[in-house]
Amino acid sequence: MIYSRSSPTLRHPCTVACWILLLGVAVSGCNSSDYDLAPVEGTVLFEGKPLTEGQLMFSPVATGGDMNSGKAGFGNLKGDGTFEISTYTDGDGAVVAKHRVTLINNPKTPAGKALGVNRVMIPEALVVESGRKNNFTIEITREILKTYSTRF
Repeated sequence: MIYSRSSPTLRHPCTVACWILLLGVAVSGCNSSDYDLAPVEGTVLFEGKPLTEGQLMFSPVATGGDMNSGKAGFGNLKGDGTFEISTYTDGDGAVVAKHRVTLINNPKTPAGKALGVNRVMIPEALVVESGRKNNFTIEITREILKTYSTRF
């Protein structure tokens, strides 16, 4: 195929600029949200001691008849029992709303074996508020495990 000077190619400055602009518009919406986010961090305790392994899921609760409540945020427990919730990017927080919180446990780890359950639903909803860093201490007891968990 023979190209003439009037043929559009990627070498033309306007064509390159248009492709860059189009790519920028397409990518800019990938990590955006229709919901406000606020930073969320905290500590998980099991029988008063830091829980060193597992993952938390913060699930926003739908309100006012709206079925879409926003995307859930997740955070891995660190060795000292602390966590930081991420929804779209690392550490961006959780949707500003009331949340149902679930501990997702890995039964193959030492901490997971100690709990003896796959998941624990935290009985009380936690409210993530706008304009501040939300810091929660989540206390899990054997009584909570009996009532609000699913076993292996």
